[in-house]
Amino acid sequence: MFTQYEGRYESLAQDVRARLITESVLLKAISDWSRKLGLVSYEKVATRDGEQIPRVGTFAWDLTAPSYRSFLTKSDGDKQKPGFLACDILLGEKIGVGGIRPFLQKCHSLRALRNVGPTIQMFVADSFSHDAFKGLTTAF
Repeated sequence: MFTQYEGRYESLAQDVRARLITESVLLKAISDWSRKLGLVSYEKVATRDGEQIPRVGTFAWDLTAPSYRSFLTKSDGDKQKPGFLACDILLGEKIGVGGIRPFLQKCHSLRALRNVGPTIQMFVADSFSHDAFKGLTTAF
């Protein structure tokens, strides 16, 4: 990539680093919150800070965890299949309709997969525009 002047991307790198650190702290808080509620399996919470990318179905998420809560499990004969909690996070900007569209597409595609248990999907951000928030609440 060509730069127009020396040091053009250093300030952007610092902003992104600060955002990623803040998001990691918030992901830890969401992890602890979901564990203490008993929503997810205590030792099975995975975040993007781990060694492997957390996945539910064919999609990567910022945080995932299996859940054996009765409203999320499915019976497969005499075996229980878990449901999941899947969370994406984006801090530092107000999310508009264009910003939630990829998340909504990911959620709709995940729900169409047959071999994936019921999933609670979360999108965490600083703030949402009115239209984006309305789109999230009416999408499902």
